[in-house]
Amino acid sequence: KQVKHRNIVYLRKLKNGYSGSKPDCKSKMDREKIKTLLRQYVPSEMETEECKLRFLDFVEKNERCFDREFEAGHVTASAWVLNHDGTKALLTHHRKFNQWMQLGGHCEKGDPDLLSAAIREAREESGLSTIEALRTDLFDIDIHSISLPAHTHYDVRFLLSAPNPEEEIIVSDESNQLKWIGIDEDLQTDPSLLRMFIKWKNAVLGNVRSSH
Repeated sequence: KQVKHRNIVYLRKLKNGYSGSKPDCKSKMDREKIKTLLRQYVPSEMETEECKLRFLDFVEKNERCFDREFEAGHVTASAWVLNHDGTKALLTHHRKFNQWMQLGGHCEKGDPDLLSAAIREAREESGLSTIEALRTDLFDIDIHSISLPAHTHYDVRFLLSAPNPEEEIIVSDESNQLKWIGIDEDLQTDPSLLRMFIKWKNAVLGNVRSSH
């Protein structure tokens, strides 16, 4: 019970003034918002400043950076989703890529911003309608290549929460399976997903130590 209480406190500390209200939808996202988020993002010791600068350069040079039909690549929105007390994270075994991944996907025309896109994708892929933001800043960023057709994803990741422990996950058509993992999971996966896992694990362990 003490650990559970500490993690609830940890989740409250993570919250960053997100109101939970839905902004008016726009047909086109504002590039200035993502440029601000990227400039404010501080890479961890597992990342490089070069990745951040490359991401920023792509957004600055391409007005169509959110357009999934843009051949040079596009910005995508992902989510590291935690359960109600922050002790577990939700992963999807993606049907197309046949591997465990974070939830997330492409931006849609109705999305007012990237955070809203990440929340929408996470809700659609998990069936959890109450998913909300823990923070409004970036949790992680990644640039990776996609084949068939060949293009590049410039992926922003947000830290989200599924606050209702009674709500059951529902596997979507895009997934083979969904599962909750704990911080003691032996995660054998790609470096990008592992990096987010380590960030979350270090934050939880750091909070537990600071409460002693």
